[in-house]
Amino acid sequence: MNPFQELYQKNKLKGVSDSKATKEYSENSFLFKKYSGKSEFLNPYFSFRGRILSKIAFGSYRVGLESTEHEKSIELSLSMGFNVIDTSSNYGDGESESLIGKVLQKKYRKENSKERTFL
Repeated sequence: MNPFQELYQKNKLKGVSDSKATKEYSENSFLFKKYSGKSEFLNPYFSFRGRILSKIAFGSYRVGLESTEHEKSIELSLSMGFNVIDTSSNYGDGESESLIGKVLQKKYRKENSKERTFL
């Protein structure tokens, strides 16, 4: 028996980021609407392997499950148009990934698809 079995996620989100969904997400974002048509320097997105990704990522190095502020900041960054999240199982002994998963599950069940976010 695996001693870590109870730690594995039960309801994993299916899907991976793709070019069509990330393009659609970026074009409908607050960031795109605010900076569209301005100089390339102000363009908040770039293309990476066919995906359209935000130049600014949400970094989760010091993020943990205990703080509601951390949860709110992830939600805010996604609602503003950020679609890149930097995470690792080493960040906060896995708490950052757990919190990101919690926020993404809640958000994607309501309005989004996993295909729009790059982890």
